[in-house]
Order: sequence, then C-alpha cells, then structure tokens
Amino acid sequence: MNKKIISIDTIILFLATLSTIRFVPAKLRLFIYSIVLLLVGLYILIDLSKNTSDKGNEYFPYYKFIIALLIIFFVAVLPCIHRIGERHNGKPYEFAHDGGVIQTEEAIKYFIKGKNPYHEDYYNTVLDEHYTVYKLDEIKNSLIHHYTYLPLTFIFPLPFYIISKAAIGWFDMRFIYILMFVLSLYIVTRLNQSTENKILLLITFSLNPFFTYFIADGRNEVFLLFWIILTLFFLINKSFRTASVFLAFACVSKLTAWFLVPFFMVYIFGKNNNSESLKHKIISLLKNIYPFILILLMFLLPFLIWDFSSFIEDVFNWDKTYPLGGTPGFGFANFLLFIGYSRADYFPFKYLQLVIGLPVLYYLLKKQVKNNTTDSMLINYGILTFVLFYFARFFHDNYIGYILSILYLGFFLEQKEIDR
Repeated sequence: MNKKIISIDTIILFLATLSTIRFVPAKLRLFIYSIVLLLVGLYILIDLSKNTSDKGNEYFPYYKFIIALLIIFFVAVLPCIHRIGERHNGKPYEFAHDGGVIQTEEAIKYFIKGKNPYHEDYYNTVLDEHYTVYKLDEIKNSLIHHYTYLPLTFIFPLPFYIISKAAIGWFDMRFIYILMFVLSLYIVTRLNQSTENKILLLITFSLNPFFTYFIADGRNEVFLLFWIILTLFFLINKSFRTASVFLAFACVSKLTAWFLVPFFMVYIFGKNNNSESLKHKIISLLKNIYPFILILLMFLLPFLIWDFSSFIEDVFNWDKTYPLGGTPGFGFANFLLFIGYSRADYFPFKYLQLVIGLPVLYYLLKKQVKNNTTDSMLINYGILTFVLFYFARFFHDNYIGYILSILYLGFFLEQKEIDR
C-alpha cells in the first residue's frame, strides 16, 4: 500500500477547527482566526515533513500534540475565559447559559442558606432578570419554578464557590467547567496507547462543533462528561469499584447518565469467570457496584426526604410545559410542529420513549452480551441516548454534541480485556 502524503488526523484537525472557529466571539475573531489558521498550517507542514523524513520521526507526534493543544486553547478555552470576563464586567444575567451557569449559581446560594433548590422558585433572582431582559417568556414559564439537574451540580461547586468569593469576590460556574475540560483532555489521551488515536481522540473530543462552543456558553455537558471519562479510565484499567464511584457521580449530576447504567452492569457482570454460578456472579457484581448504590442513596435520599414532590416535579416532570421542539430543536417534536402542533401542546413523549426505547435497549444489551467490551458498552449507551433524546419533547444541539462525544470516546477506547 502506498504511504499517504498526509495523515488522517491532519484532515480531521482541519475540518474540526474550521467547524468550531466560527463560534469564536466577534471581539476575538481577528486575533484568533489569524493565529489558529497559522497553527493549522504548521500542523500540516509537520505532517508533510513526518511523511517525507527518514530521521527524527519520534518527535513529530509531540509537535502535533503541542499545536493541537494550542488550537484547543484558542478555540475552546480562551472564548470561555473571554465570556466570563464579559459577564463579570457587565451584568450577571449576560454572557451565560440560563441553566448551566445562572440557575446553578442560584441553586448554590439557596443551598448555602439552608434552602432546598428543588422547593424554591427562581423569581427575583438573576435567572428571572435573564428571562425578563431577553424576553424568554416561554422558557421562563417552564423553568423559573424548577431546578432540573441533580444535586451534585450544586453540591460539588460549593468549596469552589466559597474559595472564589473569598479570594476574588465573585464566582462563575465556568471556572469549574474549564478545569473539568482541561482535566478531561489529559485523561482522554490515556484511554489509548496509539499515538495517532490519542491525537484523533483529543481533536474530535475537544473540537466538536456541537460541544466546544457550549463550554464558553456554560452548558453543563462537560460536567457530566468529566465523570463519564473517569468512569471509563478506571473501567479499562479493571478498577471496577472506583469506576462505579465515578459513574455514581455522573448519575447524581444529570439523568442522561442513567442510560449508561444497564450497559455498565452487564459489562461488570460479564467480566466474572464463566465457570462461576449465577449466585456467585451476582454477589461479585454487588461487591463491585456497592459504592455506586451508596453514593446514589447519599445524594438523592436526603432531597427525597426533604421534599419528595418538589424533587420529582423538578427533575422528572418539569419538561411538560417546555416549548415543544426546543430552542432550537432537532428531533421528532419538530415534525409535530410541522404538521400543526403548537409549541404549548402536550404529547405523550415519555410513553413513546418507552415503546421505542425498551426494544432498542433489549437489542443493544443482547449485542453487548455477545461482545462485552468497554467500547461496545459506550457506543450502545450513545445509541440509546440518541433514540431517547430524538423522541423527547425537545432535542437540543448541545445534546447532539454530548452524544457525539460519547461515540468518539467509544470508537477510540483501547481495550484491555483481561478477565480478573
């Protein structure tokens, strides 16, 4: 086979950079466009040199890594820092996502005061200002009464909030999102030993046009992905109990993580020796996942006891009044709008998700039993999540980014399938 003049990672980097660079804030574009495209050119030059040079090839991957990381900084991290600064120098309701930043910060404030974020409404807060100023009445009517995320999203930031307020006098949730993003980049490069695959995973994960922009906006997919990535890291290194800890953290962050649980359980169950009895396999499974169960109870039970009805309403039923189709939307709900439904109409999406989702889950679990690997587990999770989101009341663009990130991770995971 003829040696390719240019590598696949160069093509992907070029496409990914051009797809994400257009989201850079207007004030930064002249600077970032010129710098980033120069870096892409250097990456291409290094790739060409690598494929035509007989000496020093071992250093070229490091050069590529450095350039890729610089591009990620200018396209993903710097715009986030810029928007944090713009918000700090402006109004607290500006330059920030309503849920992942503004409402989460208000939930932190409520919790510090001993108030239940699921019981309280968000009138007379920064969130109320945000909806009022931007005239988002449809969304306000749905979300002003509900905190839709799970408890770790406002409990985990507490020490960061307290330290930041004491040190600089203010706080932005994106401090945590940037930290998690940077740590995630380090961890994903350890999910595969192949240098080419490391670079490809780094590029596809961090320069995803449906994910990268939303880091700066402050949507909290990166918060969930951080725990999922840690779960994968410990899973492929056969630290099942530790993996179950981080999966639990994901599951007490957002409901989206719950779709991974059946595939995770099947994976752990299937790693036991085939000669063992069913009883021993179940006991072994419980020994490996008991931290998951304990953490779930520790975070969810207090809020269920504190105010059961408010918790259930906020987490599971809040979407009943959310605008049909989303803002914008990409799923089946948009077809209903096309045929004449209004954005306020009810439709039994949860029953539709059950009718379609359960057979899909059954099919994917059967496939995983036959090919019980971590990449199979993750890709099956991504497929199920896509199906359930598509048939939900809304399917937002950042959800697409999350699913793509899961599929990228699944594709590039390196297997270490040595049974315990």
